[in-house]
Amino acid sequence: MDGFLDIHHQGACVARDDTNELIDVAVDYPPLPDWEFEPGGKYAEYQDAQDSSRQLALSAFNGIEQAGFLPVRYSHAPERDLPGQARSAFALNGTRTVLFEIRGQSQTLGQAGRERFTRATVAGIERMLTDLATGAVDRLDPRAYETLPDSVQLTPDGQVVPDVQSDAEVD
Repeated sequence: MDGFLDIHHQGACVARDDTNELIDVAVDYPPLPDWEFEPGGKYAEYQDAQDSSRQLALSAFNGIEQAGFLPVRYSHAPERDLPGQARSAFALNGTRTVLFEIRGQSQTLGQAGRERFTRATVAGIERMLTDLATGAVDRLDPRAYETLPDSVQLTPDGQVVPDVQSDAEVD
């Protein structure tokens, strides 16, 4: 399998960390500690798993952004180690995996929100499929993932919530 996509919803008040603009979709690679992929680490034999997933997440980010939507990097805690989670297990078996965290719930942001988030999601999926089919995904620098804008949680009145990790995913 060339790729695996896991789609979730996150809170309605998720914004870009550098502009506080409400986002559409956050993208992520598998929640496995990077240091475990180093020589001697428990995932050392799978050292390419994280980089190939970062490349696919970059592809999705680029597609979402180029279609005029606002993506961000979904930051999971670096110590997260969930090898039994579906996207992590697929990654450890050689499949590129990406998480899409879509802002809000479809019932909370109305028809316009639902349409916007659907279009943003489709833009990311189409770009991933194109980049996989053409091999363009392999030319993306996986280190660039860490330079993508991050997300922050906002209060309903637009204030940044202090000391909140964006790692609120429930598995």
